[in-house]
Amino acid sequence: MWCGRSARPVARLSPSSPMLAPSAAAKMILDAALDAFKQVDILVNNAGILRDKSLLKMQEEDWDAVVRVHLKGTFCVTKPIFGHMKDRGAGGVIVNTTSTAGLRGKFGQTNYGAAKAGIWGFSNSLAHEGLKYGIRVWTIAPAAASQLTDSVVSEEYKRTFTADRVAPVLLYMVSDLSGKQTGKTLLAGGGYVSEIRMEMAPGFVPAEEFGRRRSRRGNRGRACAAARARSQLRQCVRSGAQVVNESIRAHRLSVGVGFEGTGQALLLVRADTMLYALAVGMGSDPLDRKRAIVRV
Repeated sequence: MWCGRSARPVARLSPSSPMLAPSAAAKMILDAALDAFKQVDILVNNAGILRDKSLLKMQEEDWDAVVRVHLKGTFCVTKPIFGHMKDRGAGGVIVNTTSTAGLRGKFGQTNYGAAKAGIWGFSNSLAHEGLKYGIRVWTIAPAAASQLTDSVVSEEYKRTFTADRVAPVLLYMVSDLSGKQTGKTLLAGGGYVSEIRMEMAPGFVPAEEFGRRRSRRGNRGRACAAARARSQLRQCVRSGAQVVNESIRAHRLSVGVGFEGTGQALLLVRADTMLYALAVGMGSDPLDRKRAIVRV
């Protein structure tokens, strides 16, 4: 483990080191940081592995290994440090690493995507628990070439998506510059930064008389009621764009994201922090109002 301004190692396991239980290894990380710095103010969980295979070719051990390192590893390391921050009473910042593979999916990464989506949910829930203790929790989806991706990305990608183009975003998240913000998710890579959040449309609830008319009128009544329900559902879906537009105006946003042909909007993002990777069905240019499906 590397800590401190000088990024010196304060805990290191050699290949000959005995295997430790995850909770014991996490406790060792906390103890090493306390020995070196007397306190822990920031935690960044970024450990990860890949075992990419399509579902039918994936073995159970491929699934277990990825979920164990990413999701369970995040839990094991976070728990003792969150406890230390709570007991110390001075707050702190925790940043967990998710991925667009978990937020929107990617072929051959059902194990990795499930683990990363789990980390996103873990972080969102932990943010609520940390409020009363002044512990802020972020999630970051970094896009950068590393040893993990070295064999699967192009040389052009490696030149553009470097770690030093992610680090400033991470520093913002853990510093006082981000104020009291918590429970948020940022994508960062190649000089690009975006915030992603999710919203729900109003949905559809059948009218109460739907069931009563169905029982009284038999087949004809069922057909009429079903047609009426379909009409109500179409109206609800069409109203999705209006709901998004109202939310956009309320938040001073400029672009809404929806599914083409339905008007149903599921995601909403800030104009200056647009995450196109999650905008399924959006225009080819997420900042071009003429091509956006839902426009203000």
